[in-house]
Amino acid sequence: MDAVLHGRAAAAVGLQAAGRGKERVHMPASAYGSEFEILEVLPVGIFILDRSLRVAFVNETMENYFGISRSRLIGRYKPALVQEQIRHIIQEGDEFARRLLASYENNTYPEQFRCRVLAGRNRRARWLEHRSKPITTGPYTGGRSELYTDITAQVESEQEREFLHNQIMLIQEREKARLAQDLHDGLGQSVVAVKLMLEELECGMAARGIQDPACHRLRDIISYVERLSHEVRAISFDLTPSMLRPLGLTETIAWMVDHCADLYNLTIDFTSHGLSHRRLPDAVETQLFRIFQEALNNVVKHARASEVQVRLVYTHPTVILTVKDNGQGFNRNTAFEGLGIKSMERRARQLGGRFKLVSGSGRGTTVRVEVPVEEGGHGEDPGVGGRRSRTGPGRAYQDPERSD
Repeated sequence: MDAVLHGRAAAAVGLQAAGRGKERVHMPASAYGSEFEILEVLPVGIFILDRSLRVAFVNETMENYFGISRSRLIGRYKPALVQEQIRHIIQEGDEFARRLLASYENNTYPEQFRCRVLAGRNRRARWLEHRSKPITTGPYTGGRSELYTDITAQVESEQEREFLHNQIMLIQEREKARLAQDLHDGLGQSVVAVKLMLEELECGMAARGIQDPACHRLRDIISYVERLSHEVRAISFDLTPSMLRPLGLTETIAWMVDHCADLYNLTIDFTSHGLSHRRLPDAVETQLFRIFQEALNNVVKHARASEVQVRLVYTHPTVILTVKDNGQGFNRNTAFEGLGIKSMERRARQLGGRFKLVSGSGRGTTVRVEVPVEEGGHGEDPGVGGRRSRTGPGRAYQDPERSD
């Protein structure tokens, strides 16, 4: 759709310039002939810049979007307009100006980004999508066409979906915590009680010197119940890691690294920096652990990796989690939902952070999450920094901030 609009705008500009002459380039739209009528009725805001980057045309829709009269735009040098006026009506105006001015300095490539216009006396707040590209044919060759599409409804819908996803995640975490507690207090305790009673029975039979095939069968049953107890604890941990709250993110990751290295015969190198005596907010620790859990689960299930690097680094005001493997990698465009990529992305966005995944066939996979952390959300973590955790054959986790 935008490509069609760009084409129509360029065609209209070409017709006008060829038929009316260059003396009309900086005239208001009302002075143009029918060639520009199409630009007036298009449902997008339009800037047409000449080769000197002066505003040759701007339509009424654009005038309404920015709340700036066309008489104050036509003929103006657009880079100066951006710096002196337009960036001040845009949320994160400095970034808006940076991207726009870069496209003017090197007018050879198309540009596309979103921006939010701030409410003012002659305009309302709205989200716009900016699309621009150089004009390569006709009298305006060397100039630039800019289209602004109102995407407010789309962005609000996306924000609503994001809010609902976040609420679902919160509900899921609460339910997981409740189920984990029920498993621990209910089924887990019952299984332990059964095991103790069976062991008491076994001891009684041995004390009376009873030699019977049933004794061997009883030992098998006790071993089975013991495995069942381990499975209940593992399920409970997967639902909500019980050690996360008392010990913190670093120690919990260290424990899981140690556990998975043994269980799946992986060499895992885990390093933590900047968190020796620092606790992150509960929400940050929970979501980062879930992302780590998902990333490590992908390594175990899909990567066919032998080595994994895990890095957890705090550098004010950001905490960075990186999980990198030497596995087979994958093409993200064809990756299936079982990899949980969207889930990891949503968790990162929920924290106001950034998620990045780099992978390629035969090149392994790297998951990187950067999350902002408010200074007031930290607390002391007495358990982090002194614990060593084996992470594979001949490898160990050691917090480099600790001195022995």
